[in-house]
Amino acid sequence: MKRIKQVLGTVALCAAVIGGGYGAASAVTSWQGDDYSYDWNWWQNLTNCDQEADSTATKGIYDFDLSGGSNGNVSDQDGANGVCASANTGGEIWRHRTCEIPNWWPDQCGNWQAT
Repeated sequence: MKRIKQVLGTVALCAAVIGGGYGAASAVTSWQGDDYSYDWNWWQNLTNCDQEADSTATKGIYDFDLSGGSNGNVSDQDGANGVCASANTGGEIWRHRTCEIPNWWPDQCGNWQAT
């Protein structure tokens, strides 16, 4: 799988050089309402952004494979202040999604987005 992503990354880079910069290492974005998360740095990093002033924090959950359990998350706890949370995941993200994490209620999550 890593080899396929490397080939796809090379194709995207070539397309960017030929096509004027569009498509190079483009991030995949997951949405939950106005909140979102996206991967970057060749699927190594995840950024999570809380864009709703609703007193509900958000997290971007990521997996390194399709085994069914999440490998970690990046949480934006400070509301819609224009500052997002980012982290190096320590691996190659396979998929991620954005969730709101309300107190005393189940998390509301967007769809998984494969990178």
